[in-house]
Amino acid sequence: MTSLVIPYIFKLCDLYIDDSKTIIEIKSILTLEKHAVFPTVYSERVIQQFQKLEALLSKGYNVCYIFTSLSSRVEDVLINPEATEFVEMLRLCVDKGMLLH
Repeated sequence: MTSLVIPYIFKLCDLYIDDSKTIIEIKSILTLEKHAVFPTVYSERVIQQFQKLEALLSKGYNVCYIFTSLSSRVEDVLINPEATEFVEMLRLCVDKGMLLH
């Protein structure tokens, strides 16, 4: 890996594990509902992040996308079907091997 790639990756994700080329992105969910919905608002930054993650997946990097709730009430996380661009990019990355947790 070139020295230019590492700083780029650090700005892209929450955690990078160099020896396994694993990018970890964590999305925190704040709600008191039993069924959390994500995303709740449109974010151009998230779409751009997916585009960069998709490119890195194509280059052989591993990506793990984690949803975490800060409330013990949350039982599951539902992807907002109205966030069509988010859903499209999420599917593209999952199809390229991104793991969801």
